[in-house]
Amino acid sequence: MIVAVERVHIEAYIGVHRREHLRRQPLVISVELQVAAASTDELGSTFDYCKVESIARELAEQPRALIETFAQELAWRCLAEGAKGARIVVEKPEALENGMAKVVVEVRQPDLNS
Repeated sequence: MIVAVERVHIEAYIGVHRREHLRRQPLVISVELQVAAASTDELGSTFDYCKVESIARELAEQPRALIETFAQELAWRCLAEGAKGARIVVEKPEALENGMAKVVVEVRQPDLNS
């Protein structure tokens, strides 16, 4: 099953240029998680998609240089919370003077049976 969270807007201290260190910048985050099918109609039997936003906001509080490392850390944190795979898209609308930067990270939990 896929759980998706799309176009979450957050502000983060992120960038390699000096001008980027002085203020928060917008990021737009979309996440697709592979999760086990829900076994009941209870939230505890599936991945709570609200966790994606809270993890992203927590990561945004830690200054970092690259959106690539932000996306990778978000993916690993989602796997640690129980997802079997993650596709993370992080867009940085103000990265370029006339455009935006975007990174896509995909991670899968290793197949323990192979």
